[in-house]
Amino acid sequence: MSECGEDEIEYHEKVAGELAKLIDLDQDTEVNLWFEYELFCSVNMWFCLWLLSETGATVYRVEPVILDYENRWLGFGKLEAADLQKCFDRRTAFSAEDIKLGVDLWNAYRKDDKNRLAELGGNPHGSKGVSCFPYLAEVVAAAIEKDTRPAEIVAEIQFEGKTEFEDIFPEFTRRAGVYGFGDLQVKRIMESTNI
Repeated sequence: MSECGEDEIEYHEKVAGELAKLIDLDQDTEVNLWFEYELFCSVNMWFCLWLLSETGATVYRVEPVILDYENRWLGFGKLEAADLQKCFDRRTAFSAEDIKLGVDLWNAYRKDDKNRLAELGGNPHGSKGVSCFPYLAEVVAAAIEKDTRPAEIVAEIQFEGKTEFEDIFPEFTRRAGVYGFGDLQVKRIMESTNI
């Protein structure tokens, strides 16, 4: 079993095969990448852009554009079909520059090159909020601090008197939604903290 709870054969049947399809596309292919804003989705989107970078396909980002700034990390989860259609209707085409930025972000992330990530996070093309990377600076900061800051946030919440997962998880999500952590990730952090 892998860390993701999937065995290797099932992974290759369900995931690897689908990812391989992204490499072998015709130039007239249209690809719509449905990704939320937080770190987890951003990293997966960067990876997909890396896979798509040599295909010549037309690539769009479909994002939860109907969410207000305060709820930006909540994603698609609670949106209705009509809301999802609005998101699709407002999709953004990746320019060649956007795709290159995504590839560069992926390469820096996978190499854990924090300096390069910081440099890319300050890229004006990705920080304007008009490209396919509207919250890039926040996401890159989270990527750089992902090994330490989430545990610090959980410890802060526990220090404030919350001890039960049912209280800690929503507060963590409110404070650190940029990470896109689910309940299992927060539980693991809680288990590793000693407050």
